[in-house]
Amino acid sequence: MREEIIGGVESKPHSRPYMAHLEIIDRVTTSDCGGFLINEEFVMTAAHCKGGEIIVTLGAHDQDRTHTAEDKSRKANRSPQYNVYPHLHDIMLLKLQRKAKITSAVAKILLPSPRDSIKPGRLCLAAGWGKTGVKEPLSVKLREVTLRIMGKEACKIYSNYTDDFQVCVGRPGNIQSVFEVRTDIFSLPASGDSVSEGRSQNSLPHSGFSYCEGSVVGGKRSVLSLCLFCNLQGDSGGPLVCAGVAHGIVSYGRPDAKPPAVFTRTSGYVSWVNAVIKEHSLKALSA
Repeated sequence: MREEIIGGVESKPHSRPYMAHLEIIDRVTTSDCGGFLINEEFVMTAAHCKGGEIIVTLGAHDQDRTHTAEDKSRKANRSPQYNVYPHLHDIMLLKLQRKAKITSAVAKILLPSPRDSIKPGRLCLAAGWGKTGVKEPLSVKLREVTLRIMGKEACKIYSNYTDDFQVCVGRPGNIQSVFEVRTDIFSLPASGDSVSEGRSQNSLPHSGFSYCEGSVVGGKRSVLSLCLFCNLQGDSGGPLVCAGVAHGIVSYGRPDAKPPAVFTRTSGYVSWVNAVIKEHSLKALSA
């Protein structure tokens, strides 16, 4: 019997122990993103998930239950190349105030080597606490979806798609209809602009669409919310995991709710990630 699944399927509790839930707090807005633990001190997420204050929860499955570990980000390190338009270099490292305690519910995930690439046709997994339907709130339980890697030709619809730094994801030939939501999308600061603490990133509204992306795998329809301009849907910043390695970060997709979608390619930033971690380690030693 064919099973129609909106919003993916609920993950087995703590089967994705690398997942982090981010609460983005500004003076007038509170929103959500995903992220993932890459070592005891750093969580990786999307650069567009930056806010005045970020509360990081590790070891969570059901947001209504007591969490294993909750912490605040001490410092947000965006890629210095980040550009809101055309959505390039959408990657950020969050330095935790305290080292994460590794348990059965909290674990690190591997990053690829700088030369690692994932071939088109490969199936990977994305997870998050995003919306599960048009009129539904954000999911309180972690959900996941299987997605297919596409060739770069499939993302030619995005004039600024760059295969060296982005991953094209979806399965256009077998897509079922997915929901489209009319909403207010907010403009973000231009590249290089900073967001002062306590000031909302979402301060200059204009009209637009939020959207979701999905694929059919094994006869099941799966949908993952992806917000093009901001983190309103809750899945932004989560990982694209292929064979236990975080190859991508949820970034953006089409405004008409059809695939393909774009993830930040993590292999293109390994050198930068290592440099940031080393810098913080040296500062800690000299403190």
